[in-house]
Amino acid sequence: MPTTTPPARTPLRILDLIVGIVLLIIGALTGFVMLALIGQFSGLAEACEGVAAEGLSCDGGYLNVTLIIGTAIVVFGWFLTAGFFVVRILRRQLAFWLPIVGIVSILAAYYVVAILLQPYLAT
Repeated sequence: MPTTTPPARTPLRILDLIVGIVLLIIGALTGFVMLALIGQFSGLAEACEGVAAEGLSCDGGYLNVTLIIGTAIVVFGWFLTAGFFVVRILRRQLAFWLPIVGIVSILAAYYVVAILLQPYLAT
């Protein structure tokens, strides 16, 4: 049974790996910043303690769930794209675009949380 030799490392593959790793690092730093910003919203739930929930004003459960979901999207957004990046690199497929998807999902998660919490920030 003949064995096939793996294709040589081409400059495109090396560039794909380097650009992907740099984008993963940028995505991780962006994720840390977004986690810190989402953490700033945690004080909203504490401000609502002891206040009766009426619709959208001061519902502690809603605030906590929104913050947990936002944090989860940021964390999983980076880890999933990093994992898929590694798999695509091992399969020798083009993979530099996956960290870009992760960065966009991290930024989108922050802005979705900010939009959902906007009624609480205005008061």
